[in-house]
Amino acid sequence: MYEKSYISGIGEGKFGPNLSTERGMIVTILYRMEGSPKVDFENLYSDVKEGEWYSDAVIWASSEDIAAGYPEGDFRPNQIVSRQELARFIYKYAEYKGYDLTKKDDLSKFTDSSEVGSWARECVEWAVGTGLISGMGNGKLAPRDTATRAQLAAILNRLSKMTAVTPAPVDEKPAEEEPAEETPVAETPAEEAPAEETPASETPAEEVTAG
Repeated sequence: MYEKSYISGIGEGKFGPNLSTERGMIVTILYRMEGSPKVDFENLYSDVKEGEWYSDAVIWASSEDIAAGYPEGDFRPNQIVSRQELARFIYKYAEYKGYDLTKKDDLSKFTDSSEVGSWARECVEWAVGTGLISGMGNGKLAPRDTATRAQLAAILNRLSKMTAVTPAPVDEKPAEEEPAEETPVAETPAEEAPAEETPASETPAEEVTAG
C-alpha cells in the first residue's frame, strides 16, 4: 500500500508506523484507492472547506455512505481514529465495493469485547472474522486504542486481496437459458416434410384407370 502512494510518508524517507491516523487521512486514502473520482464540492460540514487536501475525499466518502459527520454538523477531519472506528470505515468501504460481509467472528474471546461500541460491533466482528484486524495480545482487542499508520497499512494490504462477490451469480444465469432456445428451432423443419406428398402421388394413378 505504501509503495502505491495510498499512504504517504512523513518526510525524510520516514513512514512513521507508530503515528496515529485521522479521519481526514482515512477517507483520503480510500478516495485515492478509487482513483480520486471527480466530485462537485458541497458545503456539507462546517469544518470542511473547499480546497483542503481532504475536501474532495470527505465529500466522496459521505456521498457513498462510507463516512458520516457528527450531529453538530462537523466532520472533524483531524480527529484521531480508534481501532473500532477504523473497522467501521473499512467495513463501509467494503460494503460500497460489494465485498462479502457475512463472515463474522465472536468477540467474546477477547477480554475487553465489552468496550466495543454498539455502533461498531458488527463492523469489528467482520474485520476480525476476515482477518483484517487481530488482537493485541493478552486476549485483548483494544478497540478504543489509537489506530496506527502501520495497522492501517496492514489492513489495507489485506483488504486489497479481497474481491467483490455480488456480481458472480448474476453472470451465470443467462448462460443457462441458451440451450432451451435451440429445441423449437430443430422441430420446425421436421413438420414440413410430412404426408403432403402422398395425395400428390395418388392423383396420377386415378387418371390411368379412367383411360
